[in-house]
Amino acid sequence: MKLFWRLILILGIILAVGGYLAERETRLSPDLSQVDIQQCERGTPREAIASFLRSMHRYEEDNQFGFSCLVPLVASPEEIKEEIDKSVILLRARQLLLLLENLDFQMEDIVSDRIDVDKVTLPFTYQNKSVDITMLRADTGWFFDPSMFKSAEFRSTYQTLQDTFERFTRSDMQGDTFVPDLMSPYRTLYTLRAGVEGLDAEGMTDALKTMDMSEFLPPERSVYGPVLAVMLYRIITLHSTLQLEELSADPTTTRQPIFLVVPGLGTVTMHVVTQENGVKAWKFTPKSLEVAWKSYDDIMRNLMVQGVDPFIGVRLSLHTRLDDLVQKHARGLLVYFLKSNLYKWIIIFVLLVATPLLCRVSSWLANRILTTVESRLPSGVSGYKHFVLPAQILLVAFVWLKTILILFPYRGLMVATLYSLEIMMIGTMVWVVLLGVGVLTEILTAGRSASIRGTMLLIIGQIVKILAILAGLVAIANLFNQNSTRIVAALGIGGIALALAGKDTLENIFGTLVIMTTRPFAVGDWILVDQVEGTVEKVGVRSTSIRTFYNSEVTVPNAKFITSPVDNMGRRTWRRYKTFIGVAYDTPIENVNEFVQGLRQIVLDRPTMNKENFHIVVNDFGPWSLNIMVYVFFKTADWAEELKERHRFIMDTLALAETMGISITVPESIVHLRQDEASAQAERTGPSMGTAKISSD
Repeated sequence: MKLFWRLILILGIILAVGGYLAERETRLSPDLSQVDIQQCERGTPREAIASFLRSMHRYEEDNQFGFSCLVPLVASPEEIKEEIDKSVILLRARQLLLLLENLDFQMEDIVSDRIDVDKVTLPFTYQNKSVDITMLRADTGWFFDPSMFKSAEFRSTYQTLQDTFERFTRSDMQGDTFVPDLMSPYRTLYTLRAGVEGLDAEGMTDALKTMDMSEFLPPERSVYGPVLAVMLYRIITLHSTLQLEELSADPTTTRQPIFLVVPGLGTVTMHVVTQENGVKAWKFTPKSLEVAWKSYDDIMRNLMVQGVDPFIGVRLSLHTRLDDLVQKHARGLLVYFLKSNLYKWIIIFVLLVATPLLCRVSSWLANRILTTVESRLPSGVSGYKHFVLPAQILLVAFVWLKTILILFPYRGLMVATLYSLEIMMIGTMVWVVLLGVGVLTEILTAGRSASIRGTMLLIIGQIVKILAILAGLVAIANLFNQNSTRIVAALGIGGIALALAGKDTLENIFGTLVIMTTRPFAVGDWILVDQVEGTVEKVGVRSTSIRTFYNSEVTVPNAKFITSPVDNMGRRTWRRYKTFIGVAYDTPIENVNEFVQGLRQIVLDRPTMNKENFHIVVNDFGPWSLNIMVYVFFKTADWAEELKERHRFIMDTLALAETMGISITVPESIVHLRQDEASAQAERTGPSMGTAKISSD
């Protein structure tokens, strides 16, 4: 009962913390329904264009929010009254979005906030050609002229842009191919924004794609990436003069966007990167990531002094949330000490002190859980006791990995720690899989002395263990930036080389496959193979262990089961028993017949004997007896039970013979003596004897 209440308390704490984090994320997340209303401003052409871009992007993300704002922007009031079809609205919106994303313009230069007329023609350009966008004003605000969507100029420009988009995003066409979400500066910054603000399902995963992290090692990317993505987004959104609507959506643009220039550090910008698969993408340069990292604290401090709330973003990492908390409430802990913020050294100290406590807590929890589980496991299952140490290692390594960002200033130390913890985690998880497979196999095979299913589970368990070890090796190799496909190929080539060098090992593996597919025996079966007879104890990938009847263990290579016949005594439904009973020649014929009928009745009365296929007949004239052949079958599960049934049948036979006065003879010899020899013998020993019976074995 105490354990129950402790688990309830722990669950309550977890739920409370989770509720707090969920509530905080809800406060940070924008209310989509409110955003849809508040951001649908159409008082000026500039506001209408900005509202259109925001609403269209939001609608593309979830096909729900944003549509109500699109309707009055691309349809006239008359069309709205006539209930214009939704498909027409979406077609116009998508065509207009493609144009606005790819046309070159500066919002402040071409769109004024003060318009006193009811119609404006905005001069956009595309590839040095003028493209006019016409807007009209109604009582409710500005909207795009519906007739514009039918003009030849608009359709021609749209078709050109559509062909360009397909050419740069389809891998089956000639020329450069771009990643759709990273095909231009505009698309890349929007993908970063969507990832940090939580506007799509992928979230931070997409945001990480926008950064060229080629100078980072694989373990570093998962650590640095989420933090750098938030830093970049905050700096560009709150401090850069170059905003999303002003970026080019042309993949071939030669104008490199400059978001920020930091004297002494460099610039925040983008460049085109060719990925391993040959596809190109616009990404933030490695130098931009360095500039963002080094200038972030100063920019955040200046923004807070100006009264701006810089803590934007939804899907934030633990490091970012902690840094934001210190920035808001304990700025004194941001002072630098040994190249790092003071609060990070405090966390390091707390973590070092808490590590032994974590080990004790994990050991206590694991032991309590295992004690509870022990009572529900079958007898003989003991592998679960080895889970305590892996549980301790996993918990400590997980906590350290989650807080490893506090070692940022010392990159070499952080990288070494990262590699050590990652390798430790992978090795421990493989260890847990091996233990888990072993325990599961013990549980599933418990109580199955001779079962095909149990044997198959043992073999499958060993194969899973081998696969887990190989998966662990591949995962460790991936840490060092080794391609998994190449690793698998190398393992394949190495496997061929080992197969050629170890022909016997390969034959044993094939023997294991034969055992799995043909199932000639199960653990616990009594078999005879290659002059080895005994009970199968264990079936492995390379060999099978057989316990002989003189209690020795014989290891038979599995290759033997390919070429050698296997006599499985354990598969017999009926176990044959054949013997001969000798009856003295002077026994009356009637008694012999009655004795034979009595033996048949014993077979018919015993439930474990085959009543349809048996033979008990007078079979032959023996040297010293009349032989009765007994050919019967017992239905038993194992050899021990068969011996018991034999014992019962023999005892019943002896009892029947005793009751009927039947003499069961033993081997004997009759010696005939000549008369003169008999007389001499009589003088020496007494009265004469015609014959003498000498029993012999």
